[in-house]
Amino acid sequence: GGAAGGAVGERSPPSSASPSDLSVAQCPAQVPSVLAMQEPRGRVDEPALKTCARAEHEKALGRGVTYKPEMLQYRLGDCIKILVACKAGKAAGRTTIAMEYLKRSNGTKSDYGVVVDILKKFDGKKGFEVPDPAALVVHLRLGNRLDPVAASVEELLLWGGDPVSASKGEHIAASIKSAAEIIADALHAGPGGIAPRKVYLVGGSNVNVEPGAKSWPYMNCLLQAFERAGYDTELRALGKHSHPDEDFYFMAHAKAFIVSSGGYSRIIGKVVELMGGRVIGRTF
Repeated sequence: GGAAGGAVGERSPPSSASPSDLSVAQCPAQVPSVLAMQEPRGRVDEPALKTCARAEHEKALGRGVTYKPEMLQYRLGDCIKILVACKAGKAAGRTTIAMEYLKRSNGTKSDYGVVVDILKKFDGKKGFEVPDPAALVVHLRLGNRLDPVAASVEELLLWGGDPVSASKGEHIAASIKSAAEIIADALHAGPGGIAPRKVYLVGGSNVNVEPGAKSWPYMNCLLQAFERAGYDTELRALGKHSHPDEDFYFMAHAKAFIVSSGGYSRIIGKVVELMGGRVIGRTF
């Protein structure tokens, strides 16, 4: 798996930021060195990201649509990590991965072998798909870990940021990754160290995501950045294939996976490795 901690190059936060959430952030004196190291396909178009952040924010406000998760407050990561909230979230009569974990784990926390066995129960069931084996799967932790952060969407896309744990106020430094870092990691994520032939961006939230939330422009601008870099890219997030168990199953079957912030994403990375896949880039 990726090494815990250290960022790609040195990351310095902006020295100052406009009070407007979507204002153009001024580039810090020491910008992360990833851009200089990337091959052409790994580069990002910074002006396009800034324009996209504004445009997608306005689009989301114009649509006025609030994302309401199918299973509000479903906390699969917490169930596996600390055996709490395993029955949380309305499952609409479905057996959930969390409920199965509670039943099969015998009180053991973070038993990834049990998780792998549980996933087999869902093989072939409607909605439980696996990614192209030559693809890269990127997890985006949206909603209550990304939306409350102080950084603007432009800053998150350009430099990444520090998420906030809604439950404990904990910060995991720089675990919201910038577009540059994610695209740089993707460059050699395919079989044999070449670029993947397809990229899936998978994201969700267990709380409502309002029209003005940062999640909308962050995910849509990452999608556009990958497309500009020449990747066949599919977004599965916030209403597009966004059932949490189906997402977990899909990501766990990745052959190459980039983690996001939080225990849910870390668990997926561990399961990916147990199932023969690789975790690309930094882990937390």
